[in-house]
Parts: sequence; C-alpha cells; structure tokens
Amino acid sequence: LGGGALGAQETVMEGDLRHGGFGAPVVKFTEIDSRFGVLVGGRGGWIINGSVVIGGGGYGLVNGTNFEHLTNGAGDPGGLTMGYGGLELGYVHRPDARVHASLGLLIGGGSVAWDPDGPAGERTDDAFFVAEPEVDVVLNVTDSFRAAVGVSYRLAQGVELFDLRDADLSGFAAVVAFNFGSF
Repeated sequence: LGGGALGAQETVMEGDLRHGGFGAPVVKFTEIDSRFGVLVGGRGGWIINGSVVIGGGGYGLVNGTNFEHLTNGAGDPGGLTMGYGGLELGYVHRPDARVHASLGLLIGGGSVAWDPDGPAGERTDDAFFVAEPEVDVVLNVTDSFRAAVGVSYRLAQGVELFDLRDADLSGFAAVVAFNFGSF
C-alpha cells in the first residue's frame, strides 16, 4: 500500500443499475421412466439490468399414480414421488423487446421415492443431483407480466432406487411459465 494516488474502483457492472424481481408458477411436461410426467412448481429471482437473473426454483411430480407399474424388490405395487430444486441462473437477451429469448440453468438436488399402495411394502427414497439448462421464448404481455414457453433438459445423477437409474429421471421437458414482477 504505497503512497500513490487512489484511482477509481473498476467493477463488472458500472453506472446506474436497474433492479427488479419476479415470481413465476411453472409447469413442465416431460417423460420419466418412459411414462408421461407433469412437474409443477415455481421460480423466483432478482433481475439485474433486465438481463441477469439470480434466483431459485423447485418442482414436483404431480401425477405419481401414472407410475404404479413400479414395484419394490418383493413385487409390491406402488407409485412415484419426485421433487427437485436449487439455484437458478439466467440471462435474458433483449429484455425490452416484445418477444425475446432467455437462457437458464438450474443446479441443485432432488429426491425420488417409491410409495407403496396400501399396507404392503415400505416407503423407499433416494437423493440425486440435478442440472437443468433451459431456453425460452418470452412475450412481454404487460409491464409486470411475461409469458414464456420453452424447452429444458433435466440431467439427474446418482439415482439408484430399485430399477430406476439416472437415465430414467433425465430427459427433455416442454416448459410453460407465467412471470410476474418488476422487470
């Protein structure tokens, strides 16, 4: 710390920053273990300069009875419960344009469980890591509402529940989101 003159501090984002925030209900239509699955959840976050998004999200399987073909080691029938969530990072390209694109990435964890039908068997679960990149087309409906449709790919790692493995929980999803907030 010598006796030189102090200069202006340099930062990544300079000037007046525009801040906002949002919350969004989200529905994802996907395939899990070769069957149709519907995931419902939400996301929210902080928006910096309309383009950089830092937040979180969580999603859960709502049609677990569609997976009653799953059995435990003893052959007892049951259904599937699954949920995951984590940190969501995003970038919005040309956020003030009526129609624009956004990119996102969820990194986190989840749990999958087999729930027995009736008194037979015992609930069994397993945790897994998840990474899910997403690309959306977004429509600016009003100053405080954005509608988005897109596609994501859920990459699950560490799944070991009976016959279920990583590939059974990984897959593409069609995404519908309704973003409400200050953009």
